[in-house]
Order: sequence, then C-alpha cells, then structure tokens
Amino acid sequence: MTTIRKDSVSGTSCIEPIGGPVRTPSRILVVDDEAEVANLLVRSLRYAGYQAESETDSMTALERCSCGNFDLTLIDLQMPRLRGDEMLTRLRQQYPDIAVILVTAAVGTDIAVSCLKAGAYDYIVKPFDLYDVTARVAKALERRATEIELRMYQSDLQRKVGLQASRIRSMVLQSMESLTAALEAKDENTREHSARVAHYAIRLAEQLPGTDDDFTYRLRIAALLHDIGKIGIHESILNKGADLEPYEYEEIRRHPVLGETILKPLFPDDPILLSIVRHHHERWDGQGYPDGFVGEHTPVGARILSIVDAFDAMISVRPYRTGMTGEEAMNVIRDGAGTQWDPTLVAIFDRMLKTDDYG
Repeated sequence: MTTIRKDSVSGTSCIEPIGGPVRTPSRILVVDDEAEVANLLVRSLRYAGYQAESETDSMTALERCSCGNFDLTLIDLQMPRLRGDEMLTRLRQQYPDIAVILVTAAVGTDIAVSCLKAGAYDYIVKPFDLYDVTARVAKALERRATEIELRMYQSDLQRKVGLQASRIRSMVLQSMESLTAALEAKDENTREHSARVAHYAIRLAEQLPGTDDDFTYRLRIAALLHDIGKIGIHESILNKGADLEPYEYEEIRRHPVLGETILKPLFPDDPILLSIVRHHHERWDGQGYPDGFVGEHTPVGARILSIVDAFDAMISVRPYRTGMTGEEAMNVIRDGAGTQWDPTLVAIFDRMLKTDDYG
C-alpha cells in the first residue's frame, strides 16, 4: 500500500509506501535539463523507495551510466547536446541492461511508437502525474528483471544443452570405437588400422585453416568407420593372398557405398560424415570410385581420408606383402600427388610426417 502526500516545495502529490521504503531499492538516474523538474522526480522516486539521482547534462549522464550504477533512467526527450532518443540508442547499444523511460512534452501516437521502437520500455507525457510516473517505473523495472532472468535462464540452458551434446558425442564416439574394434578383431592384419587412420586424419585436418571441432568430430567417426562396408564383402575376398579377379575387385569397390548405406540410419542428418565414407576412394584425376569425382569435387574430408588410409595401408603388413617403411610409403604418396591425391594435402601431410621422421 502507498499514501499520497503533498511535496513541500511544489505542492505536487508524491507517492510514499506505507511502512517505509522497499527493502531492495533499484537505482534510477533522472536526466532532465530543467533542474527543478529533475529534483522533483528524484524526491518522488526516493519517497517511493528507490535510490534516485539526477543529471542535467545528457553527455555526463551517459558517462555516469557507463559505471553500471543504474537499473533505469528517466530521460527527457528534448535535451541539449544529446537528445533523449539519441541517448536511448547509445544506452541500448552499450548498456542494454539499463531500462529507459523517455519523458516528452509532445502528445501523439507517432511519438509513442517511435520511442518504443527505439527500445524504450515506456514513455511519459508532460505534465506528468507523479503517481503514474512511479507506477510506470515499477512496471519497467519488473519487466527488466524478467528479461534479465530469462536471459540468464537461456544462457544456463544453452550451457546445459552444450554439456549434454558433448556427453552424447563422447558416447557416440566411444560406441563407434567399440564397433570398429569388434569389426577389426577378426582380421589380425587390419587390427587398429581405422584407429590409426583416424589419428592421421585429425592431425592432417588440424593443419588446415578453418577446421573446427564439428568437422574433426565427423571426420573422426568417418575415419573409424570408413571400411564398415566391408562387412558386406565375403572374407575370402578380403583375405585373399593373391591378385584379385576382376569380379572380386568390383566386389571390393562396393564397400564405400555399402558403408554409406549402413551408416545412413545411424547418421541420417549428417551428410558430411556420410560423404566422407562414400568418397574416400575417389581420385584427384577422376579415376576413383564410386562416383568418379574430379579434384575438389570430392569433399575435403574424403580427400584427407584417402591419403591417410593409403599411407597406413602401405606401412601395414598384409597377407600378400610386407609393410613399407614410412619413407617408402610417403614416396608413393608424393608420386601420386596430382593424379591420385590432392597435391596440396599431400604436401601438408608430408611436412607433418617429417616432424615424426615418418614414424
């Protein structure tokens, strides 16, 4: 409840809460070049329980707001040096947590609409009723508190969603690593091949400008599962210790498309990941498979995977041959730059491996 009393100076009615001021006073700055009006508003707001101060110069008022000492400002529209609407614009840009109520002597809906469109919480028309001023201030502060609370809630929600997404990604990655290990366990020659390929692929991707966490996450999963399509190829072909017959080679060439088909239900909304798996056997000169893409038409993730997959395959022991040294395998990769592999990526991969002495 409140009581209305006469101001001893002006005789104007002021609002005063019964039982004393509110327990948590908000901080208000009154900006008006007429000192008497500014002081009247300050007194009325203090009687209502707020911490109120005044300023007759708009530029000085803007500087005072920079200290973060105020929750709300009452600004006269017709201020010298910096108009009230101009000050409002600056406050909304620099200190959006400060609620602004514009005070104007003009009457009309155009003024009201322009004030609200500019970001004012409310507007007050002179001559004003101090009871109405106090009521509008209370309403504006309530709205400000709600908006800040909502923003904090949304920020906290985004943080929680981000943490949950991170947990889900970690679980997916662990599941894919387990699946890869299970698929490779039956073949001693390819055991941990996919894990090594993923390691090389991520290191190479991180050398490229613009690589972000989302891309490396997709690339890691694609690298781990790039040969999952071989689950549909008969083991007698996969483990054959001699040259493949033409029909057997054609069967092997099916595995990228089979891999994409297997993974599509698991990653229906991830075309980047699926494209890496599908196209990791394309060639720079267009002689690869399954689609015969040329040059940069092949997704960059697939071009990365093609290089590191070939490198690890060459240094690994197979039933039909011994493994090459890292230097020997890199010589093959260099020779194929510009025909089989992206020459720019080959050069970057070469520099990267030199730091490891091709180990």
